[in-house]
Amino acid sequence: MDNSQQTKLCDSLNGIIGAVSDKKVTVDSANAYESNGIKGIRFIAKIKEQDFPFFVGFLADSKYSEHLVFGVLKTDVTDGINRLGNLDDDADGNKIQEKYRLNEKFFAKDAESQKTVLSKWINEQIQAFAILYRMKNGSPSKSNAGKTPEEIAEIEAKKAERREKTKKVAGMIGKFIWSQMIAPHMHSSLFGGSGDGGLHGYVCSRCGLCVKEGRKPEVHGCSESQVAGHDWIDLAPVGNINYHCSKCDLTIQTSRMPERRGCTDKGVQGHAWKKL
Repeated sequence: MDNSQQTKLCDSLNGIIGAVSDKKVTVDSANAYESNGIKGIRFIAKIKEQDFPFFVGFLADSKYSEHLVFGVLKTDVTDGINRLGNLDDDADGNKIQEKYRLNEKFFAKDAESQKTVLSKWINEQIQAFAILYRMKNGSPSKSNAGKTPEEIAEIEAKKAERREKTKKVAGMIGKFIWSQMIAPHMHSSLFGGSGDGGLHGYVCSRCGLCVKEGRKPEVHGCSESQVAGHDWIDLAPVGNINYHCSKCDLTIQTSRMPERRGCTDKGVQGHAWKKL
């Protein structure tokens, strides 16, 4: 793909985006976007009263040099979009869902055929994005309808702040229950090393709640995620050795060094356990 082909396609993107709308998808606020080697169309797509900010065009990142990309610009990325997990990051931090290779066969088509092919592809990408977004974030919020990407990002940031506060409170309650109400009353026959199979300490990596059970607890009731529920991590058999995580401040009694996974601090290395 040479520069003239890219320029010609960029000039026709507005018309292509305009042909995306159907009974399920409504496209609004489509504007030309060009910055630091990135060139294309930034637009809002509405599905079931929920607005999503998208970008279709060309990137400065060399690995996408022969492709038209569909994704979300870095400036439009919200906390909810970050939860998707399947989006690729380009060199500038933009989120890329899919790319369309622009080869000689594509450019051999007439302009109307190109428009039909790409508008259908973009429509499919929008619907796939919306489905995954709802899977990760729950039902769409009607309060976001009609709002700009900046306003949606501000709403998402406030939600994330509330979730973080709730998670800290839940973690403190869980640690208090463990250390003040459960651990002091443990009998040595309940320890994992007693030979009876014992109990295990489980921590939820989402809300920080820590419990001891003979099997993995139920997932419902997580204060951090009403949809997905608790994400329980089996730390270790319950014992009489105290371990403290310096990152999330969790203290637990186990028979051996607990698992590193499940730290609510979300660091790459997980729990930083120290034997007390």
